[in-house]
Amino acid sequence: MDNETVIHKFYATANAIYSHVKFASEVTVLFLIETFYLPFLSYASEALNYSKQQLTHLNVHWNRAYRKAFSMNEWMSVKELQALCGRLDFVHICDECKLVFWSRMSNMKSIAMQTCYGILGRVSSTC
Repeated sequence: MDNETVIHKFYATANAIYSHVKFASEVTVLFLIETFYLPFLSYASEALNYSKQQLTHLNVHWNRAYRKAFSMNEWMSVKELQALCGRLDFVHICDECKLVFWSRMSNMKSIAMQTCYGILGRVSSTC
C-alpha cells in the first residue's frame, strides 16, 4: 500500500487548518489535529496490515503535527507531550482501532458476522 496519497491529504488538511489558527491555543489546535488530521492517517487502519516501516513513517508525520501545534523544533521528542496530554502515538492509535474493531465484531448478533469473526480469528491465530 502506498502511503503517499494519505500523507498528501494529511498535509493539505493540516495546512488549511494551520492557516486559520495562528492565534488559537495549543489545546485548540490539538483538538483540531485530532478531529481533522487523524482520520486521514488512521482511515481503515483496523483493516490494513501496515508493515513496521509504514507505521513508523505514518507515526513520523503524526509527530510532526504535534510539533507544529506546540511550536516545537524537529529534533524535540513529542512522546512526553503525548503522555502528558493523555494521547497515543500513531502506532498505538492503530492498535487501539484494531482492538475496538475486533471487540465490536465479536459482539455482533448477526450469524454471518459471527461466522466471519470465527473464521478470521482462526486464520489470524495461525499466522
